[in-house]
Amino acid sequence: MERLNEEISQKKLAKSLNKFLKTTYYTKRKIDRIESNTTYLKFDVVNEV
Repeated sequence: MERLNEEISQKKLAKSLNKFLKTTYYTKRKIDRIESNTTYLKFDVVNEV
């Protein structure tokens, strides 16, 4: 995975993802692993009626 905006830091990206997805899963280390293709993005899918 590659960031479209290279100027945003991994820490800021993790903070933004956590805020947007309402989670605390993402950290600078996890973003680094995702970018190096060692792990994958994690999404919780909620099917609301």
